[in-house]
Amino acid sequence: MLFGVIATAFLLVRLPEEVDLVDDHVDAAFLTRACRGTPVEPACAELLESGADPAPYAEVTGIERWNLIVALLVIQLVQVLLLAGGVFAFFLVFGSIAMTDGVQAGWIGAEQPQAASWLPNVSVELLRVSLFLASFSALYLTVSTVTDETYREQFFGGVLRELERAVGVRTVYQALRAG
Repeated sequence: MLFGVIATAFLLVRLPEEVDLVDDHVDAAFLTRACRGTPVEPACAELLESGADPAPYAEVTGIERWNLIVALLVIQLVQVLLLAGGVFAFFLVFGSIAMTDGVQAGWIGAEQPQAASWLPNVSVELLRVSLFLASFSALYLTVSTVTDETYREQFFGGVLRELERAVGVRTVYQALRAG
């Protein structure tokens, strides 16, 4: 639970920065790229040809901003939970195959590990260690996907492109509505 709270708090601090980065760099090339293939593509082209400056309409605030942040948070947490579940399952299977009762007893300093009643060949200690390693891996992935460019592109790239699309289409809509 502690790692989950830390990861969520980290995301809640960093994700608003992601939204700010996207809405701070709105220009003609950004809008053209963001609106490509959407119903507002012709309106975007007309807006840019008219010479209007869409940048004042790009800032996402209030409920719309929090909507984007929550969407990013949910997407990121689902990805992290899927990875953590895979890591947990891997360590359970690997541990149940590789770690005999004798080895587990030697590591925990007891005569016999406590068996999990609902899983054959799995001890409570193996469950705890697997859960800890999966939780730590989830925290590590959470931090890495936001800070490391390699992980960021792999796990967060598609989401950021959709965020750009949402901000771009919203900017064109706001500019057309005001004009």
